[in-house]
Amino acid sequence: MTATWRNWSGGVHGRPASTSRPMTPVELRQVVGNAVREKQPIKAVGAGHSFTPIALTDGLQLDLTGWIGLVAHDPELKQVTVRSGTPLAQLGRILAELGLAMANLGDIDHQTVAGAISTGTHGTGLAYGGLASQVVGLSLLDGTGQEHHADVDDPVLLNAARVGLGALGVITEVTLQCVDAFDLHAVDAAADLDEVLAEWPRLIEHHDHFEFYWFGRAQRALTRTNTRLLPGQQERTTGGQWRAAVDNLLLETAGLSMLCRLGAAAPRTVPSLNRFAASMWSSRDVVGPSAELFTAERRVRFTEMEYAFDVAQIPAVVADLRAGFEAGRWSATFPIEVRAAAADEAWLSTSYGRATGYVAVHQWAGQDHRSYFDAVEEIFVAHGGRPHWGKLHSRTADDLREVYPRMTDFLAVRDRLDPDRLFGNAHLSSVLGP
Repeated sequence: MTATWRNWSGGVHGRPASTSRPMTPVELRQVVGNAVREKQPIKAVGAGHSFTPIALTDGLQLDLTGWIGLVAHDPELKQVTVRSGTPLAQLGRILAELGLAMANLGDIDHQTVAGAISTGTHGTGLAYGGLASQVVGLSLLDGTGQEHHADVDDPVLLNAARVGLGALGVITEVTLQCVDAFDLHAVDAAADLDEVLAEWPRLIEHHDHFEFYWFGRAQRALTRTNTRLLPGQQERTTGGQWRAAVDNLLLETAGLSMLCRLGAAAPRTVPSLNRFAASMWSSRDVVGPSAELFTAERRVRFTEMEYAFDVAQIPAVVADLRAGFEAGRWSATFPIEVRAAAADEAWLSTSYGRATGYVAVHQWAGQDHRSYFDAVEEIFVAHGGRPHWGKLHSRTADDLREVYPRMTDFLAVRDRLDPDRLFGNAHLSSVLGP
């Protein structure tokens, strides 16, 4: 057996029988081909930013952290093809050198390209879909040893594999539809939660990118808006200093870590800590490159659950969460994060077929999250939510079919590409079926 593998949060760990780190196309095909012939379970891993056991295996672990870099660039179509293990942060640097950018990003850029799209990673912005919606082609090695190239001319395979949970095979290359490089004008401002909820439809329609954060026992929320600009349209400010100042208290380093430790040691202080943290929020304003301002560093480890809803339901979902906090049913030292995104066509996307609002709850990695997440999940399920594939939830295949309308179509593709379930594991058996 090899050394124990752990995900980023530390909540998932396992020991694969063997690990391979392919560096060339020949080596990658050979490793996968050998595993297929031997009927050996195989799972690809990247940065480990999924909170679920989606990447665990007791067979061959395919470590793609060295499988990185630019493969091709089409300047006319503004498309790039990269190796699947390329981290999003590195992708941003590659695109910047080409005068391009991703149309939208999430707030973490440590994930690999394949890991991010396969679990449905998304950002915010009602006119902009998740990362998978920017995929116009991909290549994968399936459970029969065959190589497939999916693009817009093969929408069945493309829409199955763009958010494929690692269940269809090993993605080797991804082709992304990019846009010309752009800047963001980012503004953080404290606001009354009731006003934010009342204005939710207007806020998400009026701003290119809008989200808000809220500590459960506080009346104040922090709104974050990003407005898209042409490079040079406004003078850039010192983005690094601004981001560090905001995130140190809100989501990142010493400030949040201290709040979490205090809350864990003295749970009765959590409401006061929530209100104190919210009182420290103030307005900040910055202009900078999109890849820098979409993303933020995460130094405080946490666990997370996120559900997706019809975008119009967000005020009702938050109201139910708020009632639970006020009734003392649960507490949390991490803020709740609320976002919106466009509908897309990937079959297992949380945004499939509908404009979507997202609500994410977090718990410090040093605390037990289960009772909090279980209680909150009851509200999320009651509102017809779809769980994020890379984040914690308790849903199983039988009820997931009710909220993911193309699940049956996805499973048919899975039967064809991985009939022996070489890319399966216990987690995938739970959420997809055997």
